[in-house]
Amino acid sequence: VRILKDDFAPEKIDILHARLRTTGVLEYDFQIENQAFQLVDVGGQKNERRKWIHCFDRITAVLFLVSLDDYDLPEEHEQSMTETLRLWEEITAVRHLEHSTWVLFLNKVDSFKEKIKTIPLEVTFPNYKGGKNYVQGLNYVGQYFAKRFKGKKLHNQIFATCALDSNYCEIVFHAVKEIVTLSTFQQVFGEHDVLSDFTVMENRDGKLTPLRTEKVEQLELFKAIF
Repeated sequence: VRILKDDFAPEKIDILHARLRTTGVLEYDFQIENQAFQLVDVGGQKNERRKWIHCFDRITAVLFLVSLDDYDLPEEHEQSMTETLRLWEEITAVRHLEHSTWVLFLNKVDSFKEKIKTIPLEVTFPNYKGGKNYVQGLNYVGQYFAKRFKGKKLHNQIFATCALDSNYCEIVFHAVKEIVTLSTFQQVFGEHDVLSDFTVMENRDGKLTPLRTEKVEQLELFKAIF
């Protein structure tokens, strides 16, 4: 085993697989293209949420991550999809964040793509009718969360991500940077109307691309054949 060797040195993929539980509130200051940003990382566990309240002032954007492959966890589990939905509805309704732009991430799409083949999404979403289709399932979850948004400003692009794909994460990161920058300008110079149609964005050949449902893909295939 490589990790047990005396001369072991972690590679990028090893670091990406490492997991450190967030406790308390962590702040990171950094610059991108001469723009200063501050990222506040808060613990997602129930016992950590009481520490969030003092972070709610002057927040430009909130990045909310959903772990897709947790959809089959029992409702009482603190990381279950049901609990995540409950938190989503609760925290997006917080008055202190009504002027912040919300950006929704559907993370662990790689695990979700494999799990939906054997464990039905209906265990958490009984009205889901897409079967084992990964695209239909991903789109359903994204739209489900969007419909239960209680705030005022949810960005109309929902990002489907895999933290292990560093190249794609870089593309998403720069897209989010533009969202945060725009949100800052809107807070200073006036806000625009929020779009009501939401699009799940996925990695397609290394590019940030709108998720295409099975029906659209079949239509394009039909055109290609004829």
